[in-house]
Amino acid sequence: MIVNKKDYVYFYMLRNAVGTLCVAFLSFVLSFTHFYQCTFIEAIERIFVYNIYTTLYFILLWVFDYLVFELTKIIYDSGKREHIGITVIVLVVLNIVFMVKPVLDLFQYNLLILSCLIGARMLKQILFKLLAERHGTA
Repeated sequence: MIVNKKDYVYFYMLRNAVGTLCVAFLSFVLSFTHFYQCTFIEAIERIFVYNIYTTLYFILLWVFDYLVFELTKIIYDSGKREHIGITVIVLVVLNIVFMVKPVLDLFQYNLLILSCLIGARMLKQILFKLLAERHGTA
């Protein structure tokens, strides 16, 4: 039985969904603990128990994060270095703008953590590509 990369697509999609779920969850918890001056558990209750609109907003932000993450993966996998550089520059500029301009801190936390996740994925891909080229398996 031959196993190729396409056999693991569902695993990769699930891994990316869980990663972006963690980003959205951490963003909400940080924002709520700061805004309401509450504990971690109370922030979780505010997300999932108090209000259906907050829960739906959480799910909407998670789906948006997932789409942005997959879009950056597609841009990176296209292999064009210009697109990768532009993506990194856009993320850095957005982070600077969101940190300087007063916006809802939920979006600040979300963009910062999502950018870190995207950056970590790009670094992992670059390292794997360099290792593959070094060992001649590229």
